[in-house]
Amino acid sequence: VILYRKLAVAALVAFLQAMNKSVQGLIALAMMLIFYHFQSTVKPFTTPGLNAMEVRSILTATITLYCGLLYVTESLNSASKVVLMLIIIAWNLYFLIYWLLHVFVAVRFMVRAKNPELYGRFCFPTFLAHKDKEL
Repeated sequence: VILYRKLAVAALVAFLQAMNKSVQGLIALAMMLIFYHFQSTVKPFTTPGLNAMEVRSILTATITLYCGLLYVTESLNSASKVVLMLIIIAWNLYFLIYWLLHVFVAVRFMVRAKNPELYGRFCFPTFLAHKDKEL
């Protein structure tokens, strides 16, 4: 799914170079909405968390693209452009924090599965105490 999306965007850039940048952006926006629909309905990943992360990733790209298209229009005043830039920054920051939290949780699970002692020492200091009580 991700590969097809990236391939479609690369094809858009390669084959539609002669077109206006705004038209390219609108076509890319339509493609992102199609990929959002596909991701939301098919859910190609086996893990629900990965499907949710991919949906948020596509939404982040779509919002960034849409606000970017509005930003480059010449009919907006500077205050509107500042608002659009703040929306882009806020949404990308939201996704970055969401992604970092999920990466942190995944790393904790991997460390716990491979080395419980290391996990107990660094990730969750009371883990060993609970482990001893369970035995």
